[in-house]
Amino acid sequence: MSEALLDLAAEQAAKVPTFAVHPNPKVGCVIRSKDAKIFSGAHVFFGGPHAEINAIAAAKNAGADLKGAEVFVSLEPCSHFGKTPPCVQALIEAKVSKVVIGTLDPFQGRTGMGVQALQAAQIECETVEHQKSFELNRHWIFAQKFQRPFVSLKIATTADGFFARNDGESKYITGSAARAKVHQLRAESQGILSSRPSIERDDARLDVRSENFKGTQPQVYVWSSKMSFSHEQLEILQKPLRVSFLDSSISWDTHLSTLFKKGVHHLLIEAGPTLSSEFLRKKRVQELHHFIAPKYFGAGLSFSRVFEFSNLDGLAHKSVNSNVLEDGNIWICTKFYDFKDLT
Repeated sequence: MSEALLDLAAEQAAKVPTFAVHPNPKVGCVIRSKDAKIFSGAHVFFGGPHAEINAIAAAKNAGADLKGAEVFVSLEPCSHFGKTPPCVQALIEAKVSKVVIGTLDPFQGRTGMGVQALQAAQIECETVEHQKSFELNRHWIFAQKFQRPFVSLKIATTADGFFARNDGESKYITGSAARAKVHQLRAESQGILSSRPSIERDDARLDVRSENFKGTQPQVYVWSSKMSFSHEQLEILQKPLRVSFLDSSISWDTHLSTLFKKGVHHLLIEAGPTLSSEFLRKKRVQELHHFIAPKYFGAGLSFSRVFEFSNLDGLAHKSVNSNVLEDGNIWICTKFYDFKDLT
């Protein structure tokens, strides 16, 4: 029963887009009263009531008695004053009997503080390793733990491994379903990293073009030794996107640390083989999203050298998922982490 109600809490949180609550995580809460009635809530927008508060409000609006109720929350309830009062105090005042937590809060060394506050009030606490709760906030959790962004690398190739023809033409190799997935990745990111040659070759916009996206466009970071573009007529410069250059003479880890401090919890890389290969070799990629179009070029610019490793095992991955999309493109998501390593 705990697993099912935590699943429901995670599902409530998953309905909320990342941009609506950033820089906070997505959180869902389910309350089961002593007479087995179910009430739920989620953190809907940054600065607004947290999931626990919304779930309590839903129960009170229905006239429910929360004394002795059990609470299922995807992330450890907060115990500090921020933009809103601490959620643990609201749970204590509601006189709930038990709180089941999907993931502990890694933010600024506050792990376990919510649990301690609840236990001090004689409320039973149970923390479980709940995969769905972790997946909800994997970018945020990783960033808090390592003080650098979670990095996703996106590449798109033909079935024979080319990302462009010999003349450099590479726009729209994949179909509409694959492009929609890419826009979803962008919408879940706060920063997109590319290289100056890649942007100039493709005249890339690197923005989110999804009808339901209402957030701030992710900032574009350009890795280059030259702090400007060769010409000013690029599409990316005609849109209200903020573009910043990252000096290629400065170490990656320094840049990643700086990006984290600027609020970038999820960094998406959309670049050519050189930049992509650097991140993979330095083990700074957490997820690789490879889109394969059902077409062949026979010759052209290849991504193959990105995956040239000196040992037979190559990159050590933790899991791989592949899906055939509606447009016939294949989407392969390779993960180089395990959620148990981050919790």
